Amino acid sequence: MRIAISSENEKNRQQIINYLNALQKASSLFKTKEYKSGAELLEDLYKGHRFDVIFLDVDLENVAKNIRELDCEVLLIFEAYLYNQIFNAFEVNAFQYLLKPINSRLFLIL
Repeated sequence: MRIAISSENEKNRQQIINYLNALQKASSLFKTKEYKSGAELLEDLYKGHRFDVIFLDVDLENVAKNIRELDCEVLLIFEAYLYNQIFNAFEVNAFQYLLKPINSRLFLIL
């Protein structure tokens, strides 16, 4: 499974990486790539890189719209600090929404 993680906050990116690494210890299920910005992620997508899952800061709503134009099947998982930001996720048909800091138990039931 190919997974992209796009967040300007390195701590948030690392937290997701750590959870995925814990899941992956049993087998090598994931191939992950980190992006410091939505622009970097979009650049790779325009070059033809594809992912099965993309974790994305909810602030990157415009990036999510561009992603949807390129790939209507990728699973988008938004991460944010506030519940009221969840409505942004509906516009791009997001798969899931996680509140920061991300709870490991909730992450594991994705």
